[in-house]
Amino acid sequence: MTLRARHIVLAALLHVALFSLLVTGVRCSQKVETPPVIQGVLINPAQVPKPAAAPPKPQPQVEAPVQDLQAQRQAEQQQQQQQALQRQQQEQARQQAEAQKLQAQQEAQRKAEELKKQQEAEAQRKAEEERQAEAQRQEQLRKQAEAEAQARKALEEKKKAELARQQAQRLAELQQQLGIEAGQLQQQLQNEWVTQIQAALHRAFVSPPGVSNTLSCKISIQLAPTGAVQSASIVNSSGNTLFDNSVLSAVYKASPLPLPRDPSLFQPSLVVNFVP
Repeated sequence: MTLRARHIVLAALLHVALFSLLVTGVRCSQKVETPPVIQGVLINPAQVPKPAAAPPKPQPQVEAPVQDLQAQRQAEQQQQQQQALQRQQQEQARQQAEAQKLQAQQEAQRKAEELKKQQEAEAQRKAEEERQAEAQRQEQLRKQAEAEAQARKALEEKKKAELARQQAQRLAELQQQLGIEAGQLQQQLQNEWVTQIQAALHRAFVSPPGVSNTLSCKISIQLAPTGAVQSASIVNSSGNTLFDNSVLSAVYKASPLPLPRDPSLFQPSLVVNFVP
């Protein structure tokens, strides 16, 4: 039993007690009729004559007012009982109305609490859905960011690879160009060296008498690192022994022969075409 229900029961018991006290007080407050006073005189019994046969005694005149008084009292009691019953019914109706009102309030409070719980559950459900949606959105953003980062990384790697390929191609072209230029330079230096050797041979050459100056021959020369001639031989003869021997003599006479400006171009074995 709740506290409010206990209050209702106690209030009902208090009303019943008050009603009982009210009825008792009404009954106690009724006026008590005082009986008439009868006066008498003391006589000697011996002096009293014997009465004759007395006729039937008439009914006392006071009986009628007593009956009326009893009827009046009964009517008042009935009226008081009816009033008390009405008050009791009214009190019961009031208590029933209060109980119904309390029940309605409790029902309304219960429905309000249920509605509040439903609203809280709905709000919690929506919050959970929003949290999950936000988590999914963040996950999508993370995946998108990762995909974009991977795409940027792949693009950067592709650019780096393309740049490295271009640099390698340019380097190869440069090396090729440098190789061509170096080869050309080496060939130029090589030709320059051969020209210097031919000039030294021309300075040492003594043309034999009666030999034409239109002859030519090829000579194989073995050189030391210092340019000294170690050996010489005719590779392609001019057809004139005197001319060929004069050329060989010039080779030994010109020793040591000039060295190339680039030491890496030095060759210990040379073939020189000699034209006077």
